[in-house]
Amino acid sequence: MMDVLLALIVVVAAYLVYAILYPERF
Repeated sequence: MMDVLLALIVVVAAYLVYAILYPERF
């Protein structure tokens, strides 16, 4: 279950970084 939580955190972190780097797409 910890693996699922870790994967979710990685996905959210990647999404936040993408949103910060490319704010014009949102």
